[in-house]
Amino acid sequence: MEFETQSLTKSIRNTLEGTFVKTTDGYIHYQLKGEGECIVLVHGMTTPFFVWNPTFDFLVEHGFKVLRYDLFGRGYSDRVNQRYDVDLFDRQLNELLNSLELSSQKVSLIGLSLGGGICANFVNRHKELIKKVCLIDPVHPAGLPQTMKLLRIPILNRLIKRFVGKKILFGSLENNFANYRNFPHFKEEFTKQLKFKGYSNAIISTMVHYDYRSLNQVYNNIGKLNIPICLFWGEDDIVVPYKINEKFRTAIPDIIFHPIKEAGHLSHHEKPEIVNPLLLSFLKQ
Repeated sequence: MEFETQSLTKSIRNTLEGTFVKTTDGYIHYQLKGEGECIVLVHGMTTPFFVWNPTFDFLVEHGFKVLRYDLFGRGYSDRVNQRYDVDLFDRQLNELLNSLELSSQKVSLIGLSLGGGICANFVNRHKELIKKVCLIDPVHPAGLPQTMKLLRIPILNRLIKRFVGKKILFGSLENNFANYRNFPHFKEEFTKQLKFKGYSNAIISTMVHYDYRSLNQVYNNIGKLNIPICLFWGEDDIVVPYKINEKFRTAIPDIIFHPIKEAGHLSHHEKPEIVNPLLLSFLKQ
């Protein structure tokens, strides 16, 4: 397969599965299904919304209206020509909720990895819209991987992108799991987004411009709000190391914490039989 050879034009979008909505910054690819209270799923740095497959179907079957979407630059959402920073992702989620008329009642957010940071920032800015929050192996400034630190160096990030970018992407897929061999189709699903121009630029821009350092204060802030928050963490996570959970439990004293055995960074995807019932209990109580 050739990488980044196509643009996400209107004619291309018409051939893709899913639904699109136009916002200020561009088209967002999303799926909305079910009835009841609204749950919003926010994925992480590199993998689009298919990573929520086990969670999405489960929550719909148990009486929720569930929204999942591709962050700008990922999946089938537009590769926007601007900085991929906190403001962009906050605006994307806010406009998506408004466009789908989901802002009239409080929603619950579930964020994975970078999506955890996006959700926390959204709660910090729009607490009146939020009912509950769940963080799954969330990004934290104390646990940034070495690759991300290197990509924040201006000249070096261009060299990495040009010569070893795809190797890093595919090599990192295995790091997301404790037992990658149990998910033989994950790479195939992941690769579908890579044929569209702008993906690698979006990843690098996010690594460079997203203000991870401010998340320390953001997590402290949301810990002081009267909003229920739960935390899942794979005990074998090497992307954002498991020991970082201690920092969240300090910042958010009332957080409900669930360590997940024999799971890596995508603990909800690797162990849905464990995570889903616990998540449902949190959302229903």
